Amino acid sequence: MEVAKRVGMTIATTMRRVRTYRDDDEKRLLTRKEYTPRIRGRKPILTDVRSAFFMDALDKDGKLTLATLKQHLHKESGLTVSMTAIHKHITSKCMYSLKRSAPENFNQNSERILNALHDWVTGWQDRQGEFLERLIFIDEAGFQLHMVHMV
Repeated sequence: MEVAKRVGMTIATTMRRVRTYRDDDEKRLLTRKEYTPRIRGRKPILTDVRSAFFMDALDKDGKLTLATLKQHLHKESGLTVSMTAIHKHITSKCMYSLKRSAPENFNQNSERILNALHDWVTGWQDRQGEFLERLIFIDEAGFQLHMVHMV
C-alpha cells in the first residue's frame, strides 16, 4: 500500500500489476501499453487505404464535394460514413483544406449572352474616340477600408 502511494497508483491497480508480475514466467514488469487488458474505443473506419482513395479522387478532380466523395466511397467499398467524418479525415489525416463552393452560372456560353457581349464590344469599338476622352482611373483603395494603399 505504501508502494502504491509512492508511485501514484490506486491500490487495486498495484495489486493487479503485482499479480501479473508473479504469474509471468520471465518476471518482467510490463509497460502500460503491454499491460492494458483491452483496447478502448472502436477502430477507425477511415484508414490509410481510404486516405489514399480520397487523395487520388481529389487529385483527379479538385472540385469534388463531400457528398460526391461519400457516394464514391460507398460505391467502391460499401462503407456508409457521415460527411462530418469525411471532412475531419480529409482535413486532419490527408492535410487538405476545404472551402465552400459558390454556385456557378453555366449560362455564360448561351447564344443570347454571347450575342449581347458581342453587341456591347462592337458598341464600345464604335465609340472609341469618345471612350478615350472620358477615360478616368479611380483608385478603389480609397473606397474600401480594408485594403492597403501602396504609394
